[in-house]
Amino acid sequence: MKEENEASLAFAKLQESPVSFWIDSSGGPKDLCKNSFYGLNPKYYIYGSLNKINFVNCYRDIPLECLYRMSCFDFLEEKIKEEKNNPNGIFAGYFAYDLSDFFFAYFDNCYSCESRSLDRVTCKEQGLDSCFHGNDKTNLHLTSNMSDSEYLKKVKQIKEEIKAGNVYQVNLTREYSVELKNINDLKLYLKLRSVSPNPYGCYFKTPFVSILSSSPEEFLYIDSQTKYIRTRPIKGTLSKNVFEIDPKNQAENIMIVDLERNDLGRICEYGSVKAKKLLEIESYKHLNHVVSTVEGKLKPDIKLKEIFEAMFPSGSITGAPKISAMKLIEKIEPTKRKAYTGSFGYIKTDGTMNFNILIRTIFVSEGRIVFNIGGGIVADSSPEGELEEINLKAKGIMNALCLSS
Repeated sequence: MKEENEASLAFAKLQESPVSFWIDSSGGPKDLCKNSFYGLNPKYYIYGSLNKINFVNCYRDIPLECLYRMSCFDFLEEKIKEEKNNPNGIFAGYFAYDLSDFFFAYFDNCYSCESRSLDRVTCKEQGLDSCFHGNDKTNLHLTSNMSDSEYLKKVKQIKEEIKAGNVYQVNLTREYSVELKNINDLKLYLKLRSVSPNPYGCYFKTPFVSILSSSPEEFLYIDSQTKYIRTRPIKGTLSKNVFEIDPKNQAENIMIVDLERNDLGRICEYGSVKAKKLLEIESYKHLNHVVSTVEGKLKPDIKLKEIFEAMFPSGSITGAPKISAMKLIEKIEPTKRKAYTGSFGYIKTDGTMNFNILIRTIFVSEGRIVFNIGGGIVADSSPEGELEEINLKAKGIMNALCLSS
């Protein structure tokens, strides 16, 4: 009961703090469900674009904001060095898909929360009607950044590029949004985690947007002691009772593994990059994923900027070859992805870090809920089949979050 009371108090504090985070390993393989901790009331936070940084000092009666023109990676590294004597300190934040913007906050301390207590309190707190107090659900309208006919046209366009040999696979995403009043973003996250618990989930509240993620995918992990870096691309989704990998999923996964090995090779010692685990089937609440693990040992004195520029964004959410796929995505997707398929995570003051990929994620800002549905388009993809699948997924999210009439 004491742990449950502490969890209830944590939820209240997360809502009160102007900037807060909750890293939440709520489901999936047991060996991945080790992180559940949160941070409140940061000492300072930074946000902006790659070479333009807004620094906000929160430890003042009136927060002081300053502007710096330098690399956000260099700035972060400076701050990590400044805080190195605090073993409990942690930087939490996200980078957008194309590294066009970021938001990181520094917390002097963070607090663990026992996952079973969180699960019990989640059931009590999620009171779903109170997520959207004052809204008439019969009048909610789901809008998208492209029509069905436009989506079909874009799938066909990708297939033509594949046929021409310019790309092998491209991840095409479609954005959906709903206008709402009085959104309780934390309770909405509690609903999301109860429907879709995953090992790399997070709730991240900023003055500009709240990020609610139920991500199953790890982008990178770095062990500050061994200097090993790991990435765990997911490529392939199977029904819950299926444990055989079809040739299509196998080929897609191996293609992305090769891409990740190439990216790691740019920042790791020669000969250290290996596919440690290949084509493993991992079980989650509603389905199974095909996951591979690629790791390597970082070169001496490697910089944060070099790591992210080599690895970002993940090949699993772009396609292959990565640069060609990204150029095509830029051309055909009508809306910038922003934080979607970017990465949220933390950096400890000793240099240990862990980041997810922001998929299965909802963004809440100014009375608007935004989410994206994506899928990998390959040579034998059916445009009509892809359209049907993403529309079903979008309706599934609406139903799961009690947004349907």
